[in-house]
Amino acid sequence: MLVQPRTLRALRWVQRILAAEVLVVLLMTLTLFFFSWRARAGYYWGYQRLRLFSRIFPVISLNVATILGLYPYWMVIEQIIFAILMIGIADFLSSDHMHDAYPSPRRRAEPAGADESAAG
Repeated sequence: MLVQPRTLRALRWVQRILAAEVLVVLLMTLTLFFFSWRARAGYYWGYQRLRLFSRIFPVISLNVATILGLYPYWMVIEQIIFAILMIGIADFLSSDHMHDAYPSPRRRAEPAGADESAAG
């Protein structure tokens, strides 16, 4: 049965699908690297997108991992590890220091001391 054309054809399709999955995950990770590269160059939008995706991906990953029977046990663990790593990234990006390093365009447009005059 292992050398029958139907078996070999099915395995070829499995390999193609797995290659597509690797490509998708690789592109997703490369996109995150691109955002971090642009953030490092000072672009607010790069920082903002990286921050957004680092919050969204763990939610999606953990929700999908909790669907019983969808993934084997090892893949559930992999999804949990991925979520933990992304939560770590989100934690770094959400710090007060990072908020100060990447002020929103609206906050940058405000004149210096505008907050103090509004409070006084």
